[in-house]
Amino acid sequence: MKSTCLLISHVFILLTASAFLPPHSLATAETLSDIDQEIQTNQAIVTDRGGLDAYNIYAGVTTSRLDRKISILQDADIHPRFYQTGAGVTDYTNFYSFTSRPGVTDTSLSLVTPSSTLRLYRRGNSGYQEALGYLGSWWGDQYRGIQEARDEQAILAAWGSDLQRIYVIDVPAGNTLIGGLASPMEKDGEYRQGGAYQYYYRGAPTNWLVYALYAPDYLKSYSGAVVGAQRVGRSIATDLGVHLDQTRYGSQSHHADAGAGQEAEGELWMRGFGDNIDYDEKDGSSVDAHTAGMSMGWQRMLEGNKPGGQSRSYWGVMFGIGDNFQEYETSAVENSAKATVGGIYGLYVSNPESPRSWYGSCSLLHGGLRLNNTVPGELGYGLSQDYDGDMTVLTVQNGIAFRKQNGWSIEPHQQFSYTKIGMSDFNDNLGARVSLKQGDSLWGRFGVEVRKVIENAPDNQVSVWTKISCIHDFFNRNEVSVAGDTAASELDQNSYVLAIGTDFKLNQRLSLQGQVAEVFDGENGVQGNLSLKYNW
Repeated sequence: MKSTCLLISHVFILLTASAFLPPHSLATAETLSDIDQEIQTNQAIVTDRGGLDAYNIYAGVTTSRLDRKISILQDADIHPRFYQTGAGVTDYTNFYSFTSRPGVTDTSLSLVTPSSTLRLYRRGNSGYQEALGYLGSWWGDQYRGIQEARDEQAILAAWGSDLQRIYVIDVPAGNTLIGGLASPMEKDGEYRQGGAYQYYYRGAPTNWLVYALYAPDYLKSYSGAVVGAQRVGRSIATDLGVHLDQTRYGSQSHHADAGAGQEAEGELWMRGFGDNIDYDEKDGSSVDAHTAGMSMGWQRMLEGNKPGGQSRSYWGVMFGIGDNFQEYETSAVENSAKATVGGIYGLYVSNPESPRSWYGSCSLLHGGLRLNNTVPGELGYGLSQDYDGDMTVLTVQNGIAFRKQNGWSIEPHQQFSYTKIGMSDFNDNLGARVSLKQGDSLWGRFGVEVRKVIENAPDNQVSVWTKISCIHDFFNRNEVSVAGDTAASELDQNSYVLAIGTDFKLNQRLSLQGQVAEVFDGENGVQGNLSLKYNW
């Protein structure tokens, strides 16, 4: 009986206590979606709401409903700066950055807790580097160029940021963020549609950083890589041209003593070349560049091995490798371009033993490129990007040699070299779509050479020469599109080269050649090459 009385008394106490509880406490807690449904039932548009830049605001967005959203965000431990000023006063501004559909503002947002690592992107002001303990609040779901970021994330230029800094973070699983579509914005006639997905997370720690780049450096790394690729291809082609000069002059003694009907089987040759060149781009960027490489080949005389012949012609095949490394002095951006090419060439010499001799040559080279960009980043979070391409180089040269009986000769000449860099579109490590827009180069050299044959015995020929040339780049601007942003490198069009060199014919089969050159004006530095040729 006593236990029955205790049970009845406990039930009475519970029923009495429940009579004083608020009715909604027995119901499921409301969600952000519940509040959004209330807002979206009133789709009347309010075009101006207290100086906000949000555009086409739904009349259903009221302070009381936003206060209810704040309560939900508080329960989710969202950083209070989303809904408060620095002084702790309630501020509803950030709510107006969200929508349920492009073109309107209805403050529809969600709480997002990723179950796996989430990569996010942020564009910032060029004049402000992110602090060690704070990486900003607003993030995009993919890499966007400046125009895409402004239009799709509704970032008004009127707000002041030029979006010249790039931050990429990996958010670990389990962290709760605010997410939703960017609502449209308008100020002083500048309208941005929005519609992209965006996130808010106050003060991401730096150990989430993957990249922290200055956009001009990042973009320049791509256009600069095209310049480096062109330079290494041009260096291989130019060195081949020097080899053809050696062939023209060396053949005068080598074949002049060949007997009737005697035919040279061929020539093997090997060359090494390099340079150390500084140059300035038209935007003021200073670059320190180094190129090195080697090439080898086989060639054969097609006609003209008999003394007194009216012409000589050669054809050959070659293989070459080259490596260009360059560094931008201010930004410390580095590019390397490694080229592996092969090709064919031909040489024609008219009246090779006469006082006046015309010649022409042509070469076609093609091969692959391996490119690398290294971009220093803020707080040590830079970018190293590897990608591939290909290269084609077509070079033609002609000139006239005027010879004297005393061994002196003078030779005006010209050379044109067309270089085409190819590169398929690709997504880089940031997720940006990279497309080559302009990678062609047409380079002309106009010069004169003065040569002196010191000794011209059958087994021992020595000559020295000096050459001055003007270099003109007809296509001096390269462009790469990086997620809609243009990366450009534009060089001075003119430079000059002063070279000296010598040929040594050691015997009937071995010849050496060496040359050094000073480059000045548009480019500044030194070049050199050394070769060994074997006849049989």
